[in-house]
Amino acid sequence: MRLVRIGLLAALALAVSGCGAAKPPGSVPAGAEFAPASSAVYFVVNTDTSSDQWRKADHLLSLFPGRAKLLASFTKDLKKDKLTWARDIKPALGDSVHVVWVDFKNGGDDVVGYAKPKDEAKFDKLLESGSDPTVHRKIAGWTVFADKQAIIGRFVTARASGSLSGEKRFRQAMEKLPKDAAVRGYLNGDAVQSALENAAGPDLDPQTFRQFTQAYGKLESGSFSASAEDQGVKVDASYTASVEPTIGSFSASLDDSLPAGALFYISFGGLEDYLNNLLDTARKSNPQFKTQLDQFENGLGFSLKSDLFPLFSNEGAIAVYRGSPIPGIAFMLDVNGNGDKAENVMSERSPSTVSRRASSSSRASPSSAPSPTASSSSRAPSSCCEARSARGTS
Repeated sequence: MRLVRIGLLAALALAVSGCGAAKPPGSVPAGAEFAPASSAVYFVVNTDTSSDQWRKADHLLSLFPGRAKLLASFTKDLKKDKLTWARDIKPALGDSVHVVWVDFKNGGDDVVGYAKPKDEAKFDKLLESGSDPTVHRKIAGWTVFADKQAIIGRFVTARASGSLSGEKRFRQAMEKLPKDAAVRGYLNGDAVQSALENAAGPDLDPQTFRQFTQAYGKLESGSFSASAEDQGVKVDASYTASVEPTIGSFSASLDDSLPAGALFYISFGGLEDYLNNLLDTARKSNPQFKTQLDQFENGLGFSLKSDLFPLFSNEGAIAVYRGSPIPGIAFMLDVNGNGDKAENVMSERSPSTVSRRASSSSRASPSSAPSPTASSSSRAPSSCCEARSARGTS
């Protein structure tokens, strides 16, 4: 589908993950009113080439050595279809391209895109190019495209049930995302639940599935976004469920204790209660779980609930560094207040691979690969997790 090519350049720099400053609160994307209320998945890609997001994305991509090869490959691919960026694609793109999974049936192929191009003739040429052209129709001022006309027909039928922008869950999900993100998306929890049940088929015990849903919570909606920042790409994600998870808060600060030059960094915190809840739920759902857990803990030499999970009450972090042939990975936990438990867990590990404290003054080049570390330094008790990466170097 030509949809892939249209959205590719908009998301090109998103191949590098990271994070940046907070963004203004979100809003319902213009164009979401055209999507069916029952849409299983919806996302919108910023295709305004004059926007700040495109400028930042191009700048980020320029920091990585592979930029020239990536663009050369893209240009070569276009050339096969007798297309160029400057002549055929850039003039055709409007402000955004919207993508909808009408449902999860037919192997997940019921995907429709729609847009309001600047140049309809060029946009149609883009859709019709290549050995596998995309079919399209003009509906209510929108150019709607898909792999088959039958899929567009299902999209039109679904729209009769109402508009996605009129759904409370959708509006609330979008409000959690930065409104100027390069990509914003929504996941329909009801559609996911139905797909899981259909996938399991006769092998699924309805009572067991209901117990699982009641215990862990039924997914109501999910949302995600990716935004180009000055130093990286910020990825936001959230979800709502019928049972709210018990997750504490934390202040991300372990990045000051890890060596510099990380390609990827993710921090998390306040997970002890959440992990305990998962364990308790598993016990209630499976009568044999306790016996299996006892055997597992005997093999480990420590208790998950008493020794391991408390180590996740504060902040933790994972950083990935350049390395050959395998990247270096550093794992750090703030075990302040749980030093004895950390000692018990780590006594079962090789002392050559785990140390108890990291120096906040330690630094390394991008090719360094520090050892995994559990830190007992004091930290102040924000959200459940945060992901970021250092910018690339040429």
